[in-house]
Amino acid sequence: MVGDGFEMKWKYLVPLFLIVVVYFLFRLGWPDTIEFGYDQPLLSSSVLNFINHPTFLNSFRYVSFNPWGYPSWGATQIFFWVPFLLITKDPIFISQLVVIFNLVGILTIFLIGKKFFSTTIGLVACLILAVHPWSIIFSRMIYEPTPVITLVAISMFLSFSVLENPKSWYISFLVTSWVFLFQVYVHTFSFILPSLALLIMNIRKISKKFLLIGIIFSVLLFLPAFNFFSEQSTGLSGLIKVSNKFIELRQVNPYGFGNIFYEFLGTLGGGRFRWQLGYGYDDFVKDFPFANTAESYEVITVLFLGLYHLVKLFIDKKIRVKRAFLFLWMIGPLWFLTLVKTPIALPRYFLLSLPAFSLLTAIFIEEMSDALKSLKPIMFFLPILVSGFWLILIVNYYNFIGSFNYPSGFLSSYSDVPYSFLKKSFDWVKSDAARKNFDGFIISNDTNYPLEIRLNTAQGYYWDNMLSNNFATGKIGHYLMYFSPLPKDVNTPIGQFGPYVVYEYLGSEVKN
Repeated sequence: MVGDGFEMKWKYLVPLFLIVVVYFLFRLGWPDTIEFGYDQPLLSSSVLNFINHPTFLNSFRYVSFNPWGYPSWGATQIFFWVPFLLITKDPIFISQLVVIFNLVGILTIFLIGKKFFSTTIGLVACLILAVHPWSIIFSRMIYEPTPVITLVAISMFLSFSVLENPKSWYISFLVTSWVFLFQVYVHTFSFILPSLALLIMNIRKISKKFLLIGIIFSVLLFLPAFNFFSEQSTGLSGLIKVSNKFIELRQVNPYGFGNIFYEFLGTLGGGRFRWQLGYGYDDFVKDFPFANTAESYEVITVLFLGLYHLVKLFIDKKIRVKRAFLFLWMIGPLWFLTLVKTPIALPRYFLLSLPAFSLLTAIFIEEMSDALKSLKPIMFFLPILVSGFWLILIVNYYNFIGSFNYPSGFLSSYSDVPYSFLKKSFDWVKSDAARKNFDGFIISNDTNYPLEIRLNTAQGYYWDNMLSNNFATGKIGHYLMYFSPLPKDVNTPIGQFGPYVVYEYLGSEVKN
């Protein structure tokens, strides 16, 4: 019997190990393509400012409003990143550390599948989430939505645990997980609401003691936000502030439900790379045309999957409650983005749907293989085939953003650029300054102030945290570092690295 148990464990431990290997390979590999353009250095700098002034009640001062004008209602997004930036300020190392953290989400999905459904469902769901293109891209950068998939997976596990054992201590952590999610990424409200409904369904059964503990801890996490807005002229009404810019955008060109629905289907199917690649997308599909061709099939496949589970909710009582909540968690962004009249629907808005999507896909695979036993090998080959395509897509994506010439700067207003280009630009300036016997150098990205240190967010982060002895008296070299294309009235560039273009300005100047 012991031998049988050991053999059964190996049947899922070996494939689980292989999935973990693939997970790390496609996140720790290609480090030169890890993004660090605008949002990443902005968040990193905010966290470093908090670390230099670590006061809990004042922590909300370091939280930035998102582009919509909604505050995060708390400083959890800052707290999350503190351990990483205490270890290192190197963006690549931080991104690699957060990859290790996000493995928890992949393993949690496996655990949900194994504990509440079957080992097969756990493995298939784990594979899908590990290799999904958007899961890979957003799990390895310093960005607000980076921990969302992992936090959602943990909250899903806690929800199902409370459903099965309502008097357990899980309820305290479940309530707290909602606060973490809400403060990290406001879009997760669409996930929290169904989870709250699940709790209310079991309100008479749950432990009131553990519920109270969760509520108290949650209120504590909101104190920095209450403290911040109580000191503002608007008072606590600032908690529901929406920027005029967002109101104008959604009034002029609100994204209708049909558009949101299409973006939802395409993103879950692993497509919609046009958002990420912007003006470079056409060049990308020239090298990898199947990325564009496959998008229609991806949309149809996800639509079919959703309809399948919608029908099963009415005809199959076996896992009806769990299936219902997985379905509600998956489609949450649809009603949320429609309700707020979003002017845009980016792939990152749908990250919170991926854990439920992976489990629903795995459930579909197992149910179809049980119903069509003669096609069982084919059914289990499908997720492997899709995974292979997604991984090829990611390799092509990495190769493209790492080698593209960026003739018009950032590829898109909704994506960033690899950190390696920024580092190479600064390394080039350092080597050029040394070659010309400068004692130091100054970099500006403003032609109106070429002799002063004028840097954008990413350049400023690198200057403050990654350079040593970057300024000296004596013979100083002056360099301008722009995003391509260069203004027409500047000199011939002496170096270009991705979108960063470098040239020397006015030779040198003697500093006293």
